[in-house]
Amino acid sequence: MLTMTSNGSASAQPTGIAPFANGTRDDCGQYVTAPVLVNATANLTSNDCAAVASAVGVALSDFAAWNSLSLAPSCNLTSGYRYCSAPFVTQSNANAACVQFELPGPGYDCVQFARQYGVDLAEFVAWNPDVGSNCTEFLQSRIPDFPSSTYADRGPQKPPLSC
Repeated sequence: MLTMTSNGSASAQPTGIAPFANGTRDDCGQYVTAPVLVNATANLTSNDCAAVASAVGVALSDFAAWNSLSLAPSCNLTSGYRYCSAPFVTQSNANAACVQFELPGPGYDCVQFARQYGVDLAEFVAWNPDVGSNCTEFLQSRIPDFPSSTYADRGPQKPPLSC
């Protein structure tokens, strides 16, 4: 896709799935594309490695290792490329009825994540006991689950949901 800039020149913009950044692992459970949403409420994005690592709930040193990034003198992601943001893990106490999983994107909290799928918070907590009774243990590096049968009776207006 071509985009016209303010000075009248055209620039190519990536379409579809972004390519992996050089050195990024290809076996992760979740990837983010720079710039990354670091605060959903304020609609704030960033390419700063520390801000992205914080937003996805991982240590900066882990984020840098998964993506072969140098932290000195500073670390910035290249826009339009995918970076590993979480190894693939699931919750140990997930509801046995769950057959699909979804990893929360950066910037989401427990309430926002449940709400995006039209799920009642009490249901979400019951299905995902590891998040804690008040979602105090909600971590973006864990994969919350949803029993697939819950969405079977919600009708076609709901998008297919993976846990």
